[in-house]
Amino acid sequence: MCSIAIVAVYLGTRGGISAEQEPINAVLDEFMTYMVAEDIQSAFALFSPHVQEQVSVDQLNKLLQFGDNILFKGYESIAVSNITLNTGVNLNPNGPQGKNAQVRGNVYYRDGSVGDFTAVLEKVDGEWMLYNITINVPMERYQP
Repeated sequence: MCSIAIVAVYLGTRGGISAEQEPINAVLDEFMTYMVAEDIQSAFALFSPHVQEQVSVDQLNKLLQFGDNILFKGYESIAVSNITLNTGVNLNPNGPQGKNAQVRGNVYYRDGSVGDFTAVLEKVDGEWMLYNITINVPMERYQP
């Protein structure tokens, strides 16, 4: 009986992740697409309201200046490889709140290079929004 309960909980969690993967991937792709287009306002709008209170549009704009835009230039697609869903109270009022997802995956560029990313998203009023994102690119993207 115990084994059945554990399997049911596991399958329920996996089903939850499957249902959330597409909308999470869509937000990440939108962010990258807006940053390629240098549409900072639209990219900024993808961040949760409490993050928008802590971070300015100017700070996001600095990412475009970093290394001649190597994080976004030539962006082709993003692929999520791992999602961990969390629900609970965060005692840090500046931390992710409510239902959130820790996400890892790869960023693919038209020149054939592959970077990786980690991100945290929060579910706000039924919609996934960015809490943070970190993008790492291979060294060859730093070379002209």
